[in-house]
Amino acid sequence: MQSIQNNQYLILNNIIYDETTREVTMFFDYNGKKIVISGEITISGSGNDVIRGIASEGLSNLAMDLISIKNGRSYLNKLFETVINYCDSKFINKFPVVIMQIDN
Repeated sequence: MQSIQNNQYLILNNIIYDETTREVTMFFDYNGKKIVISGEITISGSGNDVIRGIASEGLSNLAMDLISIKNGRSYLNKLFETVINYCDSKFINKFPVVIMQIDN
C-alpha cells in the first residue's frame, strides 16, 4: 500500500473573494502542507475581449511547481479556471476541489 507521502496532490479547500477590492484568498492542501495564498483578480480589456487573471506572487510560485510536473499545465489551467469562475460567480463550487492527484 502506498502512503500519501509518495503521492502528489493539490486540493483547493476554499476561496474567499471580495468583489469590491477584487482580493482573493485561496486555501490549499499541497502535498501534506496547508497553504494560504492571497492575490487580486485582474481584468483587462472590455466587452467580449475581457481577459481575467490572478496577480499573486504566491500563486506564481505554486504555478512554477505545477509546471514542472507531468501534465502540470492542465492542472494549472484547472486551478485558474476554478478560481476565476468562482470569482465571476459562474458557478458555486462545492469544496474541496481536487486540482491534482498523482499516485506514484
